Amino acid sequence: MAFSKTPTQDTYDTKRFPLVGMPQQRSGTASSKDQRFLNCFTEQILSRVTEAKKYYLKKRDGLKRVNSPAAGVARGCIYEDTTNQMYFVVGTTLYAYNGVSLTSIQTGIADSPNAVGFTIHLTTSVSVILLTGSTGWVINPVANTATQITDADFPTPHLPFPVSMDGYLFVAKAATADVYNSDLDNALAWTPGNFITAEMYPDNIVCLTKNNNYVVVVGSGSVEFFYDLGNATGSPLQRNESAVQQFGTPAPLTVVQTEKEVMMVGTTQNGGRSVWVIDGFKPEEVSTEAVINSLNDEGDQLSLANAYCIRSSGHKFYVLRLASSGRTWVYDFESKLWSEWSSTDGSGNQVVFVGKFACDSNKGFPYMLGNESNAAIYLLDDQTYQDDGRSIKTQVTTLKLDFDNMNRKDMSRASVYGDWPLSGDSSLTLEWTDDDYRTWSNPRTIQLSTYLPVTRRLGKFRRRAFRLTHTDNTPMRLEGMEVNINNGAS
Repeated sequence: MAFSKTPTQDTYDTKRFPLVGMPQQRSGTASSKDQRFLNCFTEQILSRVTEAKKYYLKKRDGLKRVNSPAAGVARGCIYEDTTNQMYFVVGTTLYAYNGVSLTSIQTGIADSPNAVGFTIHLTTSVSVILLTGSTGWVINPVANTATQITDADFPTPHLPFPVSMDGYLFVAKAATADVYNSDLDNALAWTPGNFITAEMYPDNIVCLTKNNNYVVVVGSGSVEFFYDLGNATGSPLQRNESAVQQFGTPAPLTVVQTEKEVMMVGTTQNGGRSVWVIDGFKPEEVSTEAVINSLNDEGDQLSLANAYCIRSSGHKFYVLRLASSGRTWVYDFESKLWSEWSSTDGSGNQVVFVGKFACDSNKGFPYMLGNESNAAIYLLDDQTYQDDGRSIKTQVTTLKLDFDNMNRKDMSRASVYGDWPLSGDSSLTLEWTDDDYRTWSNPRTIQLSTYLPVTRRLGKFRRRAFRLTHTDNTPMRLEGMEVNINNGAS
């Protein structure tokens, strides 16, 4: 047949597809199937001239160990700005870390290994409040001393979620709906009858937090907001009745205050679990089906989940660590997309993300406290792409792609496009599956520091998903993939 530049049917095609998206695992335990983003996040680049947007997948920053206290379980931390110190509890000891040296402030901190709660308390001077569930401490950050609250009217047992506002310290008594307050400007002094009850719904308080000028009282089935009315006697608080929310939390340690929002794992009276953001008084459900499935699969262990909010690489993240599955879900406030973070053990296996607790510093990076049984202090470092010297496995798994038909197709080329490393070379491996993620091809190495990062002769398929894995100690930012295919007739 004579050659024609205009054949009646051109079966060859070049297809491009982005790598960004939402995780879409079909169940909470099927993390190896469907679209998944591990140890990366979406970066959105907006042109101020054309308003055009480009999206990249970027490798997360690594963890650099900066200090190791005595062996013990990490229980909580906070950063105090005026003295530039991190305060934290490991086992039964309260420590201060100033970025150079570690100081043991107080031993015998009760209720180990349960999590503790901190807050900054401002009166005529700054102090740090520590609650354990049965004891309370007032820490002087200048002298690095701790004084126990011994007033007989201090609520015990209590929930370890202190809130400071307008010179008062607010503490919720355990197994009640009562919020107690200290005397004005004195967290060590408490007066009988100085409390208010969150009684709009018949549930007990499980957590206290703060949003703007409101004390946020989170119950097992409701959220109420209280403001300082300045009452001369009793509690200074007054309820904002119109702001109540009809969901609560089964996981108190997932309740996190940011500069403008409150975020938590929540449940409603209609059932089901989800992740909620309250911005002002406006609630928004932000979890996807993949995240919800994962929460449901935790069962009763969901009560042990914890979360925190950090800033890294110009993004604000809500980091949610699940106790049973060991999965760590990460929500990006900018892109409103979810990904997962994990760490690597000494044998190269993926394990729960090392950072159990975190506190943002005023130095441009957050401190983290981990891990589960032998605590250490880390900083999330944008100059390294390893966790404490161990490789970070950044992995992107795509959806199944059929390129608009179920015909048998032949793939002659697959290319990855994104950024070159800043210096030197870097590579990733590419695998594919043609049987719904049951089996994978042998991995192929693609060098990123080339004009065409490519692999060829990828065989025949009808529907295909890809998995890209990057473990080098280098930055990685990917935009998408491009493939050449030849469509068959059937």
